[in-house]
Amino acid sequence: MANKLLLHVSISVLILVSSLSWSAQQPRTMSAHRDSVRVYYDMVHKAEMAIVDSNYKLALDCYKKAEQYKQFNCEDLYNAGIVAYLSKDTTAAIEYLNRLAINGLKKKNFEGNNWGRTIKDSSFYKYISRSYDSCLLVGSRSVKPIYSQQLKSFYAHDQKVRRNGTAGNSASIADAENRSVIAAFIEKEGFPSFERTGFYDTMRFLESPGSFYYIWWHSRPQVTILDTLALNAVLNGEFPPDDYAELIDQRILPGMSGSIYKTNFSTASMSKALYNVEQETSAHQTIDPKTTDSIRNTIYLEPLEEYMKKLIFRDKDNRFLIVNLTSYGLHKFSQKLEMINNKRTNKGRKGK
Repeated sequence: MANKLLLHVSISVLILVSSLSWSAQQPRTMSAHRDSVRVYYDMVHKAEMAIVDSNYKLALDCYKKAEQYKQFNCEDLYNAGIVAYLSKDTTAAIEYLNRLAINGLKKKNFEGNNWGRTIKDSSFYKYISRSYDSCLLVGSRSVKPIYSQQLKSFYAHDQKVRRNGTAGNSASIADAENRSVIAAFIEKEGFPSFERTGFYDTMRFLESPGSFYYIWWHSRPQVTILDTLALNAVLNGEFPPDDYAELIDQRILPGMSGSIYKTNFSTASMSKALYNVEQETSAHQTIDPKTTDSIRNTIYLEPLEEYMKKLIFRDKDNRFLIVNLTSYGLHKFSQKLEMINNKRTNKGRKGK
């Protein structure tokens, strides 16, 4: 038993070493690299639609194929772990769980989320998580915490300005300084992808997008150098496309509608609504799907129809992290989207 546990930890250490050297194994040309990133997201989208259809073995197969082209994003690693668990693939379940630990996800945070709470007392989970603490220790001694510490100092400065109630010109100056500092850091150290930071830059929680996103968020009323850095990172597979699209779609600029990628179905604010639920769901019926999907495809997003299905699914099954949910009104969104889909289906049947 002890030997098996040591073997699992050793394998996880090898996975950590290989992930840190992943960049050196990437295609030599940028074009070839981005082709690989596109294949990665194509496979991830297939995996997510398989999850919607409760076909967990197919989803797991797609995740395994996806990682042949790019290291997992945070949510994809987590989802791969869920489908491995549900498929009773012991080897894959142990590997993915250990990699969550190596990347710095504390066990109490894992067991406190929507999936972890439902499995933490099961005998299968207790078996596959035996090396979790050992892997967490391995990750804590890697370069990821060191890299992330600098980023967290930028985030701390960003939050200090807001906690002190600084407003107006003072906040703008502080934000501009922070943008310059983090841009210089990225130029020197590389973009803070999940591969580089793990959970150490996200307060060790699953859905916290990290320091770069928060600093960029506070700069969203204007176009800055962070826009270029974020887009390049998306295209290079270092920043999740849905995080990028979400912020762009919540931006209101002169001459812009703020709804480029149509992720605003899930990004309305309760206090200061950027979009009206009724208007958005009604307007969707007049959206040209081909044009919208073409725009979404430029940053590897799935077609709008699949995106809507995922929104509805996640409202019903919140174990999986397959779309961003930043709206407290998501349930209302998903109900209206489902109603529209049902009307279309019934209308199509009557026309036959």
